[in-house]
Amino acid sequence: MRGDRGVYRRSRCESVDAFYAEAYDRFGPVTLAVNNAGVEQFGYLWEVPVENWQRVLDINVTGVFNGIRAVVPRMASAGVRAHLWNLSSIGGIGVAPCQAPYIVSKHAVLAMTESLHLEVEVAGYDIAVAVVLPGAVKSNIFESAAGDTAAATHERQAMYKTKETAMSALDAAELVFTQAASGAFYLSTHPEMTQFMMDGRIKQFQDQTPPKLQS
Repeated sequence: MRGDRGVYRRSRCESVDAFYAEAYDRFGPVTLAVNNAGVEQFGYLWEVPVENWQRVLDINVTGVFNGIRAVVPRMASAGVRAHLWNLSSIGGIGVAPCQAPYIVSKHAVLAMTESLHLEVEVAGYDIAVAVVLPGAVKSNIFESAAGDTAAATHERQAMYKTKETAMSALDAAELVFTQAASGAFYLSTHPEMTQFMMDGRIKQFQDQTPPKLQS
């Protein structure tokens, strides 16, 4: 995050708070805040360096928490309707091998946002909370992903293939804004795939079966 007063680090609470302090000082009440923090890590869990694991959680999970902590009190005291979106992922409703740190982090963001939705209601704040579940959207997340083992390299190449048919960020944003305008809580760039994965996850829990590799 960048402002006139410098670069702000999402994984540091005081930095995110300073960012929102500048935003409110310069522009007035923030009516839409999007916590979009995400880095990838490829490879088997037992091959992931501890510092890489911590980096994913610091950015993907703690970064979102820091955003919530900094902006919700300001939104609540501003006295105007506001919206807060947290970026999870379609991976937040499923599981996959060789991306476990990322998958874990996005499950955490989903649970955090669902909990926040209830807490905002209990507190009586006029804040519409929603979670964004992007599917394959063009970005540089795979290029910047950590992991240099054989398993990590194989997974990275598979994700590069996925990127070839990924939708543009603009098309994804249009879908998300349209769903948000209708009052949806789960905002998806690929609604049919998201529904398919949700149905599969529910069925797995109902049957109490272990996860299966996708062919």
